[in-house]
Amino acid sequence: MTSFDFNEKFRRRTENLSLTIIDWYSKLDQSSEEIQLLGRQLILSATSTASGFRAACRANSRTERYQKLHAVVETSDQTLLWLDLLKRIQPHEQQHLGPIYEEALEILKVMATHRRNLQIS
Repeated sequence: MTSFDFNEKFRRRTENLSLTIIDWYSKLDQSSEEIQLLGRQLILSATSTASGFRAACRANSRTERYQKLHAVVETSDQTLLWLDLLKRIQPHEQQHLGPIYEEALEILKVMATHRRNLQIS
């Protein structure tokens, strides 16, 4: 896979994950403050992951790309945290959150590996 293909594939995947989360949240009963807080944090971290990866794709140097990927890994991990917390307080949403969690975890693994492979000495 070329660098361009990798960038396009994961740009689409991070954006699609964000849209999936936004769609899921919009259908959720948001009557509790906890759900509102965690849902908004989840949306923020997922969209930050997508925007961070877009920025990493436009980096002007290997060092800049590494730094931007570092932020992508952090926001990806935050996404998993919010998903974990939502699964605990909304166990009946497991069927919807499970696939979202798996995709977020896969994105985190790929981004962490990609960052490690770029490591600057």
